[in-house]
Amino acid sequence: MQDGADGKAYSYYAGKGFWCILLRDGLQLLTLAFVIGFTTFLTQCIDYSKIRNSVGPNSNGRLKDMLVPQCPARSSFFSKLVLILVCAAYAVRVVAFFLSIPNLLDMYRFYTYLLGVQDVSQLMTFGCSNVLQADVQTMPWPEIVRLIGDIKTQNPITSHSNSGALAQVLGQPKGESPKLDAHDIAKWVHLNEHS
Repeated sequence: MQDGADGKAYSYYAGKGFWCILLRDGLQLLTLAFVIGFTTFLTQCIDYSKIRNSVGPNSNGRLKDMLVPQCPARSSFFSKLVLILVCAAYAVRVVAFFLSIPNLLDMYRFYTYLLGVQDVSQLMTFGCSNVLQADVQTMPWPEIVRLIGDIKTQNPITSHSNSGALAQVLGQPKGESPKLDAHDIAKWVHLNEHS
């Protein structure tokens, strides 16, 4: 695997597969949109002085009486600027979400077709006949590492160009073909995260 690919493989594994990662990221975007919208509503669209004046036994305070008409248009320049910046940051996150889907699909294909580790959605789709088949949510990480090492062993030409760099990272002599184990991949992931 290329530089950073082990980190992506581990992130996919830790995220529990394609649908779990997609759902997690999508729900994070929806939660963030709700927080932005609700915060804007609470800070810009309610006249809190009317709430204080409507407290009493005979008052008939309703929310629609407390609302500021056309509240975003009447907010201050600073409030508008902050809202525009927050919405721009949110738009960047939405674009990043959609741009990450092809990479996520690549990892899905890597796990499914090269490693033979199914996503949970496939197990549910094909019914009970595949229940005993390993999936990304139940398979231990050392087994994934072993499968990645098997791919490298079965395809030495594809990993030959990286063997010198991998040997250097793993602290092994350059002439030998390095063997991968869970410790080596954890060290590689750690180095890539902190560089």
